[in-house]
Amino acid sequence: MLTDKTSDWLVNSSNVFSVNMKNATRRRLPIYRDGKIDRAECMVRGEHTLPLNGWYRVVLDYVEGHGRIDRIMRAIQHDFGSTSGPGNPTQRCLQALEVMLLDGWVRGRVDRKVPRIKIQPADEETLYIHWNRDGDSVNEIHAVSA
Repeated sequence: MLTDKTSDWLVNSSNVFSVNMKNATRRRLPIYRDGKIDRAECMVRGEHTLPLNGWYRVVLDYVEGHGRIDRIMRAIQHDFGSTSGPGNPTQRCLQALEVMLLDGWVRGRVDRKVPRIKIQPADEETLYIHWNRDGDSVNEIHAVSA
């Protein structure tokens, strides 16, 4: 929304996915959460680190077990239901898959026999993302006098 260019998801350009751990090494690295330091298994390749926990672990399991986007989406719906709204499991899984594609942890290709999905980028106004409008009371900051 800060540019006139349209954006697109890399997930939209493929419908079959495979895990790519070539030249990666497994390490235990610190994970900072809720004021605590835990250790987690991670894959490291160059400057990229892939935690093997959380939504990344979930997506890795789906890609390894299903591969095709239609089957991955069905597995997400089966395991988590079809909730909607910001931060829902489908959204989190697709975001994790997008990052894993961008960083090379997952490879994508097109199979003409497999259905595709189309994730719409947030280039337009939504409930949570919108253009700034001067004079809009939501954007005003009011000083409080003591």
